[in-house]
Amino acid sequence: MASFTGSGLVEIDPTQAGTYQDLVSADRNAELDFYASTPAPFDAQVGGTTPFDLGAAPQRAAEVSVPVTAGQLFSFEVLDPAGEWCAAAPYPTSGGALLEWVTDGFGGYPAVLKVAQSGTLVLKVSPCTATGTFRLQPTTIVPSTVTGTTTDQWGDVTTTSTATLEASVPGQVMLMEYDAGRSLHNRFDLRLTGATFPGDASLTVAYAEPTASRSRGFVASTFGTFDTATFHDQFGPTFFFLHAGPKATGTLDLELTELDY
Repeated sequence: MASFTGSGLVEIDPTQAGTYQDLVSADRNAELDFYASTPAPFDAQVGGTTPFDLGAAPQRAAEVSVPVTAGQLFSFEVLDPAGEWCAAAPYPTSGGALLEWVTDGFGGYPAVLKVAQSGTLVLKVSPCTATGTFRLQPTTIVPSTVTGTTTDQWGDVTTTSTATLEASVPGQVMLMEYDAGRSLHNRFDLRLTGATFPGDASLTVAYAEPTASRSRGFVASTFGTFDTATFHDQFGPTFFFLHAGPKATGTLDLELTELDY
């Protein structure tokens, strides 16, 4: 199962997980622990929670099988035993062709997945802790409404839009859609004009193209201290992602101004 050579190398060929002992020097013994390296399998449902226990193996991954239906839009959260969010992004190991797009918040908010075809999706993820919960929350995309357009003396156009978003269950990612048109030179200022979330609740604001695998940038704050999130040079349809952490619920009113220059 294991052998030691004079060159200082240990050749190991365990047949099962367990504890092994091997001579690694002339007068000392070392105990080596071997663990299963294959991902632990779990079944989950959109709109539900699934507890997980990865056992003693350090940094073991999980593979989560999820039946999906065309048109579904949901976030994938990994929560630790205290219910806090873990910045672990899933990626498909099977059924990836079922997805229209998936956006990873790269540490700013949970991944969001849009389903194009019905079937079974298998997602691989590496949780931050050995135990916790997978939570898959359905969500919707809210279109913004243009409320005004002005043109200054230099011909630069400012467009103002509004939207009201809601996280009706804890952890729900909120999305607002805006079409930036064909301009490549613009600036977006996103402001809160009202919110029912607690002032100390976390707030992450990010943006991405609909088919982007990662959001292009995000601002992390709290509802009590958030002022304005500013982004630049966005082309075509754009999604703004807002996340109030894993425990808060509420509504928020947004005002978006786009300066096209």
